[in-house]
Amino acid sequence: MINSGVKLTIGLPVYNGEKYVEETLVSLQNQTYTDYKLIISDNASTDRTQEICQTYASTDDRICYVRNETNIGAMQNWYKTFQLSSGEYFLGAAHDDVFHPDFVQQCIDVLDRFPDTVVCYTKTKLIDENGNFLKEFDLSTDISSPKPHVRLYNALSTDLLCIQLLGVFRSSAFRQTREFWGYYGCDRNALAELSLLGGIYEVQDYFFYHRLHPAALGAAKNSGRSLKELQLWDPGIDWGTRFPTVKRFVNYFSSIRKLVPGWKEQVLCYIQLFRIILEKSLHRISS
Repeated sequence: MINSGVKLTIGLPVYNGEKYVEETLVSLQNQTYTDYKLIISDNASTDRTQEICQTYASTDDRICYVRNETNIGAMQNWYKTFQLSSGEYFLGAAHDDVFHPDFVQQCIDVLDRFPDTVVCYTKTKLIDENGNFLKEFDLSTDISSPKPHVRLYNALSTDLLCIQLLGVFRSSAFRQTREFWGYYGCDRNALAELSLLGGIYEVQDYFFYHRLHPAALGAAKNSGRSLKELQLWDPGIDWGTRFPTVKRFVNYFSSIRKLVPGWKEQVLCYIQLFRIILEKSLHRISS
């Protein structure tokens, strides 16, 4: 843990991010909210990432650069930045996304005002590898209900990009969750556990720009790369796992048992999971 005495820690895991990481760093430096520590965890990059990040760390005492000796995997590296954090709030930033100057301030204002909210994020615009606008990304789902089973269904019923995990977390809540890694889509288990712990709030302004590009983690599964190439690119995922969806749902069920108090609410959460399984099965049949 890096004891910084600030309210917010920003974790920035990165691997071979020379093309985008500088733009991301500048957008974080330009935040109107300035009481933060930025921890960069370089996952043994082989390009100019180290040089770029060390340059920014040498000129801004809010930035701390650490480097892994080997590539430990993208999700593991994301969790590492949280393990190193010490603030009341935590933002896990992707090295290829861009933040509006008011992003952090807007999210922290919500978390300060609503203690039952565990994550706050903003509306999102999608950009391409060159920063060109693609479209507005509207979730159209409410995860702020006081009822865990409602939040769980709304968080998981649509296969989206887990944009909520790129918002600001309440650290005390996130520490109650388990660490999920090793299989494709494990980030959805992290989202599920957060939804069981409290509300997830969306600020109604487009203050976040999420980049879609061929080298992004989300594009890897359908990139046509061989299993060997995928394993070299991210050794933290067992790319050969045949049924990652089954593993995700097993973890959903165990999360309910672990985090939801009261058997009645637990039963309602289980019902929502079976509802999602049925809806997804019917969708596959119809398509």
